[in-house]
Amino acid sequence: MSNEFANSLEIRKATIDDADALAQAHIRSWRASHAGYVPAKAVAEFCANRPRRWQVNLSREDSTTRAVLLEGKIVGHFSFGPCRDDSLDDSYCHLYSIYIDPDFQRRGVGRRLMAYAEAQAREQGKAAMVLKVFEKNEASRRFYEACGYRRDGRGRMRNDYGRRLRVLRYVKEL
Repeated sequence: MSNEFANSLEIRKATIDDADALAQAHIRSWRASHAGYVPAKAVAEFCANRPRRWQVNLSREDSTTRAVLLEGKIVGHFSFGPCRDDSLDDSYCHLYSIYIDPDFQRRGVGRRLMAYAEAQAREQGKAAMVLKVFEKNEASRRFYEACGYRRDGRGRMRNDYGRRLRVLRYVKEL
């Protein structure tokens, strides 16, 4: 794996001014990561709603989204914070999302973001990270496993995007 971009990334709290660029990076990444198991109509609806959704998300004071920039251009985002899983205690930090423009994947960017989130969690006294991913999202699952995350046997079925999709839970001790 190359680290050609990882050392030149800027990670900062996303602002409302980032909404359009975040939407575009999110759309490109989402299309690539969910192709093949999310129906085309659902992909189109998701993409059409992203710009407005980013405006709403970033206008909230409690937004946890971090923008990922390379040479001043937003190439992705990620978000983490308090655990939203009722079956886990508050020693867990929850990685809510991570999306990187496909042009910048497999170049060390994702690993840098994961390391950043994990370091922030440790600074907050958290003992572990948790994340959830669609079972059919094999590329993301391989990435998380390469970063040291393991399935903990918990998961559930969700009706998302016109399909019943299984969501798996992954954890990592910090």
